[in-house]
Amino acid sequence: MPRKPSTKPRATIRRLPDRHKRKRAPNGVRSVLLAIQYYWHSLSTNKAEDEHLTPAAFCAAGFEKVFDTTFERYPAMWKKPEKLNRLLHHLTNGDHNIEFAHLLAFSEYVQVPLSVLLLFTQMVSDESRALDGTTDFRAHALRTLRRIRFVIQTAEHEIAECSPDQRIFLHEYDEFEEPGHMLAKARALKSWSQAYNSAEALDFAEQAVTLMHHNDRSKA
Repeated sequence: MPRKPSTKPRATIRRLPDRHKRKRAPNGVRSVLLAIQYYWHSLSTNKAEDEHLTPAAFCAAGFEKVFDTTFERYPAMWKKPEKLNRLLHHLTNGDHNIEFAHLLAFSEYVQVPLSVLLLFTQMVSDESRALDGTTDFRAHALRTLRRIRFVIQTAEHEIAECSPDQRIFLHEYDEFEEPGHMLAKARALKSWSQAYNSAEALDFAEQAVTLMHHNDRSKA
């Protein structure tokens, strides 16, 4: 007799190498979206029986409400899918492009800024790449996070030095500025880029790696 299809939800995604013809998004992004779908509700409610939520159960557990609220802000993007649970399956399976509003909906569902969610997906992708043993992932992750922390410290200093009426990340225009128009300051982003790649940031990162290796030797 033919085997019946398994009813157990998928717990993993297929890791696709870069330049694979089916790859639409980083493996880390798809993996994080699937993990949120499966486990976030049970982690939030401490109900073990709710593990491995199907896309339909995930939508019913509150995600669809967040998704609708997010997409109401971007009505020109596209029409809401007739079946959101089917879209979720396609997103995590790599059969649909993952767009900005999709990521924003997930970040709002787990209650972190989109930048934090994207940083987490980057950590997942980087650790996945390091599984071949060619990269010390812990050192790489510490270096990345330390350099980002240096950027944050730089930004905090710049914000504190500005006057209350001074624009920090937006260009200042004269009285001829058109209402409703805006432009970011590329110079402000350049400052962040310089901070991230500065010798001070690199040294700040290496201090953390050195301390980690010292602690490893102490535990041995």
